[in-house]
Amino acid sequence: MRMGNIFHKETVFIALVLFLPGVKCVDSRNVSFKVENDKIIISKDATAGPFKLKSTVECATMCSGDASCCTASYDKITRQCLLSSFCNPETVNTYSGKYIQNHYKVAKDTCTVEYFIVIAENAVFIFTAKDTCTVEPAKPVDCADIATNCGSGIYDIYPSTTYPITVYCDMTGSNWTVIQRRVNDSVDFYKNWIDYKTGFGNLAGNFWLGNDNIHAIVNSRSYMIRFDLEDWTGIVRYAEYETFRIGDESDNYKLTLDDYDGDAGDITGDSGTGEIDGQQFSTADRDNANYVSLFGQTCADQNRGAWWYNECGLANLNGVYYNYPTNSFIFNAIYWQPFNGRESLKSVSMKIRVEDD
Repeated sequence: MRMGNIFHKETVFIALVLFLPGVKCVDSRNVSFKVENDKIIISKDATAGPFKLKSTVECATMCSGDASCCTASYDKITRQCLLSSFCNPETVNTYSGKYIQNHYKVAKDTCTVEYFIVIAENAVFIFTAKDTCTVEPAKPVDCADIATNCGSGIYDIYPSTTYPITVYCDMTGSNWTVIQRRVNDSVDFYKNWIDYKTGFGNLAGNFWLGNDNIHAIVNSRSYMIRFDLEDWTGIVRYAEYETFRIGDESDNYKLTLDDYDGDAGDITGDSGTGEIDGQQFSTADRDNANYVSLFGQTCADQNRGAWWYNECGLANLNGVYYNYPTNSFIFNAIYWQPFNGRESLKSVSMKIRVEDD
C-alpha cells in the first residue's frame, strides 16, 4: 500500500501508537509527529539529552514518552537526540538534522496534512513521500503478556491458535489466565462433552473456558495452575501445581498435574484413592473413568458434573452449586476433599500462568 501522495515533499510524518515497555493494554494513544529535514535544535533550548539513539523514529518515540516534550531533533551523523519542552525552540541548519514536532502540541495550522493511524503493540509505521513500511504487531499469548496496570478484566489472547481466545485475566499478584470460576448457582455445570469442549458461561461470573481453548493455551508454553477455594465459614485456601497441561480431544484431554504446593491439600492422591494425574476427562455423555460408583452410576452422573475422575475423585469443582454448606453425605457438591471433605464450597476458581523458572 503506497501512501506517498498524502504528504508534501518537504515533510515526513511519523504516526505511531506506542505500547511502551511494560505497557500492553488494549487501549492505545495516537501520537503524530511532523519531521522537517536539515535542521536541529540548538543545545541551549534543549531540556533533555543528548541521547545516543539509532534513528529519528527512536528520537520521536522518546519524545512521545516524555509528557513535557513538544519538539525534538536528531542528528544522523552524531546520532544525538535532543528533547525540548519549547514548541518553537531556536534551531540551526545542518544537512544531517531532523527536526521533530509533536503534532498534538504544535498548532494545527503548522501541519499541511493530518493523518492518524493506530499501530499495535511494539510496532511503528513510518510514512514517507515514497513508501510505507509496517511491522506486524505482537499479540498477547496469554494474560502474562498483558501489563498488570491494565487491571483484571476480559481480554483477547492469541496462543497457538490463529483465532483470538477471549479470557478473564486476574492481575492480582500475578498475571493469571482464569479457566474456571464458580461463585453462585446461576450456571448449571452438568453439561455434555461438546459444552465442555467449547466452553460455556459468563467470563465475568461462572464459566468453563473450554477444553479446546485450555489445550491451545497450555500447549504453547509450560504452565502451572492454581486452585482458589473458599468455604462457607470464610476460610480461604489454595493449591498450586507447578506442572499443568491437558492433551487434545483425541486424547480425551488427558491431564498432567504434578508438584503440589499450598494449604488446601493435595488431590493427586495415589492409584488407590483417586489419583487425578494421568486421567482423561469425563462428562455424563462420554465416560472415560471406567468406574461404576456404589450407586451404579458413572462418576460424572453421580457427581453431577465433569472432571478428570478416578474413583469419582478427591475434587469435584464442576459439581452442583449449593447455596449453603452441605454435609459429606452429598456426593455431587463442589468440594475439595483434603480441605473440607465433601462439604460444599462457597467459591472456587482455576487459573493458570507460565510456570516459575
